[in-house]
Amino acid sequence: MAVTEYTHEGDEKTVSKAKVILSVICGITVLTLGFLVYRLYPRHVTLVLKGVQYQLHSVYHRRPVTVILEGTLHRSLSTKSTFDGTLDIHGATIPDRDNGKTLRIVFDGAAGGTIAYIHSHPLGVYAYGSIVANRSFNQFAILEFQPSGDGSGWTARNGLVIAAPARTVEQAVQLSNNLLHTYLNGYRLQLAYKSH
Repeated sequence: MAVTEYTHEGDEKTVSKAKVILSVICGITVLTLGFLVYRLYPRHVTLVLKGVQYQLHSVYHRRPVTVILEGTLHRSLSTKSTFDGTLDIHGATIPDRDNGKTLRIVFDGAAGGTIAYIHSHPLGVYAYGSIVANRSFNQFAILEFQPSGDGSGWTARNGLVIAAPARTVEQAVQLSNNLLHTYLNGYRLQLAYKSH
C-alpha cells in the first residue's frame, strides 16, 4: 500500500495570515493605549513667558508683562482640558488682585476659558478675563475684563489684551489673532494707530 504524503500548505497559509492579523491588532492596541496615556495623563506645567499687554485703540496702553503658570493640565479625549494651579501676571495695567491664588480654568477648545476666582468673604466670583491657549499650551491670549456700568466685560474698543510669548505689540496682535480667531467669531484685531 502506498502512503500518500499530506502537506499542510493550506493550514500554513491560514496560520500565517492569522499571525499577521494578530500582529496588526496588537500594534493598533499598543498605539491606541499609548495615545490614551499621552492624552489623558495629567501634565505638570511650569511656564514663565514674556509678553505684551496692549489696547487696540490706545498707544499709551502698551507694556511688557510676564505671565507665569504653574500647575497641572488635565486633558480629555474631547477638545476640553482643565488647568489647576496658579496664574500670575506681572506688569499689567490692571493687576490681577488674585495673583498667586489657586484656580481652575476649564478650556473648551478654541473657545478658551475664564480666569475666575471664588471668594467667600464677600461671597461671589471675581472674573479677571478670558484666556485662550494653543494645543501645546505654551502660547496664550488673555482678554482682560474692564469694569463698566453693567458689570465687566471685554470689547475691542476698550479692552486690554495680553499675548505671550511676544516681544513687540505687532507680534502680540499677530499671536492674538491666531489664537482668538474662533473665540472672536473671525473678527481680526487691528491696531488703530501706527506703532513705533
